[in-house]
Amino acid sequence: MKRFTLGRAGAFLSSLTIAAMITGVLAAQAAQAAAPNITFQSTTHLTTRGNTALTYTGYMNGESFQQDGLTSYNGWEYTAYWDSSGHVNVSRRPLPSGSWQNVVLTDYTTTSTDSHNVICIGIAHSDGTIHLAFGMHDSTLRYRKSVTGLATAPSSHTWTASDFGATQSQLTGTTLTQLTYPAFINAPGNRLQLALRVGASGSGNEVLYEYNSPSWTYVGEFMTASPGARTHTCSASNTTAAGAST
Repeated sequence: MKRFTLGRAGAFLSSLTIAAMITGVLAAQAAQAAAPNITFQSTTHLTTRGNTALTYTGYMNGESFQQDGLTSYNGWEYTAYWDSSGHVNVSRRPLPSGSWQNVVLTDYTTTSTDSHNVICIGIAHSDGTIHLAFGMHDSTLRYRKSVTGLATAPSSHTWTASDFGATQSQLTGTTLTQLTYPAFINAPGNRLQLALRVGASGSGNEVLYEYNSPSWTYVGEFMTASPGARTHTCSASNTTAAGAST
């Protein structure tokens, strides 16, 4: 039997081959570990009275840019939708399979069927408030928030319209107009942010606000339709702005 001995070059190549094999195995293991594990549990029917009008090839309930239309926090799931009477509905249920509880907010009624006018939910982890931004397409801000602690200790609240404040058109003391695409963002440090497009399609800028309980502050502009015309920049540290549509 012949015996072969690897020289330095052969040993080096052998080491590279082994290293490549190990890297490939680790990469495969990492990809497998990162794969989502989704298990179907059940289908629930929230309502049969949702708004189903079709405009701009979409619906006011359930658009791709809606952030968020459905969210969960602290063991509960939350959603909001327009009913056929034009009212904002906010629903919750305990996970994984609790019954839906619904409240209708009747102090504002829309006659619009514009699919831009979605309802977006944000939850402030800092104080447990639930925030709603809704009914906007190049229009005045429509925003409201809940009492403190509604999402922190949901079982201690009976889930009624009185849990939510009145509809507002201001965040920092000035009425906001010509708004579209609200998007709530949970940023690091338990900070809730709200991104909005200000201005019309093709000429609008994205601006960012941040919630510091119990009020909002203006952070700045982070996207503009005309890069050379930028007049503001975000100044908050570690600001995260993602998922905003322009």
